[in-house]
Amino acid sequence: MLEGREFTVFTDHKPLVYLFHKSGDKHSPRQQRHSEYISQFTTTIRHVVGDANVVADALSRISGISIPGVDFQQMALAQTTDEELQTLLKSNTGLKLQLLPIVNECTLYCDTSTNRIRPYVLQEFRKRVFDAIHSLSYPGTKATLRLLRYRYVWKNMARDTSAWCRACLDCQKSKVFKHTKTPLGSFKLVDTRFTHVHIDVFGPLPPSRNNRYLLTCIDGFTRWVEAVAMVDQAATTIAQAFLQEWVSRFGVPEVITTDRGTSFQSNLFHNLANMLGSYKNRSTAYNPKANGMIERVHRQLKAALMVHVTANWVGALPLVLLGIRSSIKLDIGASSVELVYGTSLRLPGEFFRQLHSATQTQTEFLAEFRRTMQLIRPVPATNHSTNKVCVHPELLKCSHVFVRVDEFRRPLQQPYSGPHQVLKRTDKFFEFDLNGKPTTVSMDRLKPAFFCQEPRDIHLGVIPDAPDKDFVTRSGRTSRPVIRFQAI
Repeated sequence: MLEGREFTVFTDHKPLVYLFHKSGDKHSPRQQRHSEYISQFTTTIRHVVGDANVVADALSRISGISIPGVDFQQMALAQTTDEELQTLLKSNTGLKLQLLPIVNECTLYCDTSTNRIRPYVLQEFRKRVFDAIHSLSYPGTKATLRLLRYRYVWKNMARDTSAWCRACLDCQKSKVFKHTKTPLGSFKLVDTRFTHVHIDVFGPLPPSRNNRYLLTCIDGFTRWVEAVAMVDQAATTIAQAFLQEWVSRFGVPEVITTDRGTSFQSNLFHNLANMLGSYKNRSTAYNPKANGMIERVHRQLKAALMVHVTANWVGALPLVLLGIRSSIKLDIGASSVELVYGTSLRLPGEFFRQLHSATQTQTEFLAEFRRTMQLIRPVPATNHSTNKVCVHPELLKCSHVFVRVDEFRRPLQQPYSGPHQVLKRTDKFFEFDLNGKPTTVSMDRLKPAFFCQEPRDIHLGVIPDAPDKDFVTRSGRTSRPVIRFQAI
């Protein structure tokens, strides 16, 4: 199998990599024999970390790999004393229960109504039988039910299979059925300009004048946009740009909304917010919709910069910002420039200016400007998306949840982590215990966790000895009730 082929030997024992690159005088006789034998096939040995050496680890613990099985001898012994089975043998059911030999001279009561021998499984063996079938490829509920009905028979098999498939933790962590989509929320309306600012970092971009990032800011009332070119996204660079370009022009905001970037989570930025007297509001992780106002600016800004020369986007940035600020916002019916300056600005290409019939003094203009600005009322942001809302009903009352892994996932990595215990729930985010630390996560990344609970059965595996009552039909005929039992 190996002779005549070129292959590479991978090992997690790094000294073996240099086995054929140094003198063998220091090797023991046993090491020399082993190296001589390996050299007959290949001399290429590479190192792999222990966690990635999965094949060798699995083969070294081959005895630990096992598939759950069913002890038919123990099941046969339990069938002799099971009251439910004895009652079914005496009743008129849709099954043909016969005592047949199975394996190792073991006889079991089996159903032959479908021309197949299907052992009757007792209550205490049903979960074990389900695990033996379901753990092979973890199929869905319907596929698992078909596999079980083809080989076994017991009462309420469909109900048990549905409950156990739903509570399978491996399936819940590995399968994506339907993502949660909550309705978009809204921020509290502010009645004063420049009191609530949303900021974020946009980049990395192609280098332009040694700049690769943009600090973007937008006012929640006027929608005024600022974009500052930066060399890097360090906390000191962001804090300096925010002070020089925003605070120096529009004053100190009451609320600063950011995402959970490392620069915004740094002690420097927290100390800056405390020094300014601003409340720092952070969005949930991997949920850009929570700071959607500034994220929408990134889309418009990126589309405008792509039209210009990419290598000189810093030079094109001022005119791009002028166009964004001068454009009319459909949801507020005005531009950001008009809400800030009280009038529109002249744009490149305007050759005529409007003539004013009446002249005003500075005092009169200031008084009229103040009266006009005081009449302006905030307008909530509009939502133009058509995403359907999808929230699992169990998500509002479950005790544990699974969290979708939105970061970069390795191949064959499970898309969900958990289950995590819920500590607090709101209409937009949950707080749960993650590695012993309370963490807030958006509902859009969650799905409820289901656990295996034995379904309630009025018989509880034992049928009482009370005799069945006779039933009298309309014609006066007396009949005994038939115990309904689905054969297939």
